[in-house]
Amino acid sequence: MTQEDWSGTGEASDTSSAGSWNEPAADAEGSEAERTVAVPATTRSSSRSSRSSRSSGARKKSTAKKKSTAKKSGAKKKAAPKRKAAAKKSTAKRKTAAKKAATTRKKSTAKRKTAAKKAATTRKKSTAKRKTAAKKAATTRKKSTAKRKTAAKKSTAKRKTAAKKSTAKRKAAPKRKAAAKKSTAKKSTAKRKTAAKKSTTKRKAASRSRTGRRSSR
Repeated sequence: MTQEDWSGTGEASDTSSAGSWNEPAADAEGSEAERTVAVPATTRSSSRSSRSSRSSGARKKSTAKKKSTAKKSGAKKKAAPKRKAAAKKSTAKRKTAAKKAATTRKKSTAKRKTAAKKAATTRKKSTAKRKTAAKKAATTRKKSTAKRKTAAKKSTAKRKTAAKKSTAKRKAAPKRKAAAKKSTAKKSTAKRKTAAKKSTTKRKAASRSRTGRRSSR
């Protein structure tokens, strides 16, 4: 059986190719060549076929490894854009989520600030209303107090005036009585004087008339 039959490629394999894969194998081949004189031909053929089989298996393994490595590299290269796209999508999602969270926080903060402003405005309005009501109540109390004081003053003034008038009347009563007495006395005196004058005039007239009658006789 020849080397061509063991390799199955139709070509005779070079014995030096085994040495390129493994240098100790070349040394073994040299030692085998030295012993070719003493070893039968069948033994040499089986030894060559085993070496060729080992070399072919090693090449197949190496080729398979290279192909596997190439496939893995190709898969990695193909998967790299996908990974990049996935990373971009993930980054975009994180950024979008962060923007949404920031927007939500801003809206929440704005709502809290608006609520605080409304509450402060309500408190101010309530305080202003209370102050206005207190001012009105104070003004009303002042007006009421002023009215009471004015009424008291007027009442006091009226009482004083009435007391003065009453005192004046009491003081004037004796004067009026005295004046009335004087007037009555004057009137009675005048009447008496008038009556006396009339009486005197009558007497004089009567006397003249009697005197005249006497002289005429």
